[in-house]
Amino acid sequence: MTDTSKARLRFYASNAYIWAHLLLGAAALCWTAATWQLRDRRQFFSYLLTAIIAAGLKVRLPGVQGTASVAFLFVFIGILISVRRTPSSSSWRP
Repeated sequence: MTDTSKARLRFYASNAYIWAHLLLGAAALCWTAATWQLRDRRQFFSYLLTAIIAAGLKVRLPGVQGTASVAFLFVFIGILISVRRTPSSSSWRP
């Protein structure tokens, strides 16, 4: 197999991989949007507002080049809250 045919094969394989993920993501988004139910409007909009504000905030950390997103803190806290609410973690104590 020549270098040109290997490059072409990699190109087609990467395109197929990207399109497969895009289509699966779009299908998951459509299914979620179709079955979504808003239970607490005030909580949803407070989370949405917090996410919008945090998305635009960046902080400089000492000893690190570049910036870090403040939204990471909110995502991390959300993961911790969701883990504590799952039935399998009912016996787990931090």
